[in-house]
Amino acid sequence: MLFIISIVLVLCLVFFGDKPLKKYPVPFYIAGIILTIAVSVISQTEYVRTMPDFLSEYVIGIFSKGSFAGALWCTVMIAGALPNGSSAIKKIMPIRGELSILASAVTMSHVITYGIQYIKTLSNNISLGRSFTSEFIMTCIVVVLLVLIMLPLAVMSFKKIRKKMNPKTWKKIQRTAYLFYALIYLHIMILYVPQARRGITDKYISIILYSIVFIGYAAMRIRKYIVKKNPDKSLISGVMCGFSALLLIILASILSFGKAPERKTPETEIMTDILTTEANKPEITTIPENTSTVSSESTTEISEETTESTTDTAVTSGKTSKTTKSVIKESDESTEEISDNTETTPAEENPAEENPVPDENIPEQNPEVPEEIPEEVPQEQEYIYNNGTYTATAYGYSGDITVTIIIENDVITDIKVLADGDDPEYYEPAMDYIIPQIKKSMSADVDAYSGATYSSQGIIDAVRQALAQALI
Repeated sequence: MLFIISIVLVLCLVFFGDKPLKKYPVPFYIAGIILTIAVSVISQTEYVRTMPDFLSEYVIGIFSKGSFAGALWCTVMIAGALPNGSSAIKKIMPIRGELSILASAVTMSHVITYGIQYIKTLSNNISLGRSFTSEFIMTCIVVVLLVLIMLPLAVMSFKKIRKKMNPKTWKKIQRTAYLFYALIYLHIMILYVPQARRGITDKYISIILYSIVFIGYAAMRIRKYIVKKNPDKSLISGVMCGFSALLLIILASILSFGKAPERKTPETEIMTDILTTEANKPEITTIPENTSTVSSESTTEISEETTESTTDTAVTSGKTSKTTKSVIKESDESTEEISDNTETTPAEENPAEENPVPDENIPEQNPEVPEEIPEEVPQEQEYIYNNGTYTATAYGYSGDITVTIIIENDVITDIKVLADGDDPEYYEPAMDYIIPQIKKSMSADVDAYSGATYSSQGIIDAVRQALAQALI
């Protein structure tokens, strides 16, 4: 978005301010220097973090992040690849030198702002013993080369200096501009590709736009050179260069595409813990009752009832032994009928002998009562952290990161991160990636987020210090 706005502003400057810029260039140069000083100073103060987002992003940010300077350089660059005699080249070429000087002045606001951050990062990494990422090393090398090429080109763009130089020497030095443009594109890709792969849409769109501009410029410049040598190959060279540029733009878009990491909400984490707990619960097995014991007891009760009824009948009637024998015979027949209807076991064949009438004074016993398993007394849990709130600070990418953690029964219930001094483009995705890991593992020994290594390390170091404070 910043690059698009910058392109619009530069086009307005070219088409509506070309004559004033050509006739009175010094006020434009002074304005560029004042902007550089103001942006460089404000960017290092706390005021930039308290001002409205519109001012910090679209007024200060358009210069501090190099968007306006990049748009100026793109305009200067494209002018050399436009077809000779076109209306656009007639408009831009007369002020190309002035645009280069203005672009150099405005570029310094970006160099100073982020140069200070890189120096701080360099110093802190050395003092803390951190290793440097390949992204950081490559960015430093590219920026140094860009400044070393830009400053001589800007100085030689002044008319008085140009007139004093040999035209051939001046032209040879000016050819280093091709390397300068290539390094600008490389610088953008080093910074933006890791962020685009993290799912930051604004950076991904910027990569596509910058690729169209820089790769398109290369294709146009190569075609212009071929046509100059062989005018008959105008059509073929145009098709081949256009097709090659399209393939490279598509390749850059594919390589830089990525999705944002999935963020776990507290509800998701709770549901995950519940499912994990349910899955780890031991299975409770039900011990089946002893059916043979129950069957034996019921058969014994039936036999006892039959014997009692037979005895009572014989005593009450007071009849002769013949009558008693008759009753006993009938009783035996009824006992046989009952036995036929129940499952017979060896112990039940003669119930009168095996199961005598129990004495009322003898308590009834249950022969097969399962032993009761004594309940385990839970041991008191030992904690390694004190409950409470703990705060610690560590250095991130370009400033301090303060972390506050809340611990309750060896569980981190909340983590808050305050990183006003660090770059939000780095610490925010690092925070979203690292904090869920720390909560889950209850440890600071987690992996850093790729593309935001220094911000990740700052969060990890601060959490490690806070956990050390909470140790019992």
